[in-house]
Amino acid sequence: MKTIASKEEFDEILATSADRVVIVMYTASWCRPCIPVMPIFKDMERDHPNAILNIVDVVQSEDLAAENEVAGLPTVQFFKDGKKIHEVIGHNIQKLVDAFKKYAP
Repeated sequence: MKTIASKEEFDEILATSADRVVIVMYTASWCRPCIPVMPIFKDMERDHPNAILNIVDVVQSEDLAAENEVAGLPTVQFFKDGKKIHEVIGHNIQKLVDAFKKYAP
């Protein structure tokens, strides 16, 4: 799992992902609702090896969060072929698990 620090890095990951799903969790150290989601997100990397999981700290990468219209934390976005295909906002673990099953089988 990689922490994305810049728009250039984000764009490169999307461009080189081939046919894999790129999944990005937007979080911050002060985000209390992010705490229970983070271990689930990390477990998904093991359970979904064909997906490319990444983390964006919105404090360090405000511009990237703004560009991707992150409105709340945590936000998990799913990308395929460089385009956003799904988004889960908030700490709803079941919605996150269901999204992984659907978009990153």
